[in-house]
Amino acid sequence: MKLKLIVLLIYLFINSYSVYCSDSSTTKGFLIFKTKCFGCHSLGFDRKKEGTNLRHVGKRHSEKTLVAIIRSPHIFDSSKAMPPVTGMSDKEEKELLKYLSSLK
Repeated sequence: MKLKLIVLLIYLFINSYSVYCSDSSTTKGFLIFKTKCFGCHSLGFDRKKEGTNLRHVGKRHSEKTLVAIIRSPHIFDSSKAMPPVTGMSDKEEKELLKYLSSLK
């Protein structure tokens, strides 16, 4: 019962957060974030995950740095277990970067 409630709350959180996206490209970036990043990364709310909290990642890093982290995360911190993000088209990568850059 508790697991069902937790899953429902997470579902509601994820689906309600997309209304804060400023435009369709940012919304698409959020959807990519949900499929590629949300398994390990949080947006700074109450759920602890193994990946870095990305709530203010757009304030902490430039878009150029975010691209480098996504493509080769081990360059920035070899102790991290984050694999390179693969399987994205250039357009999808740009949309993800636009979303991450909006998190200020």
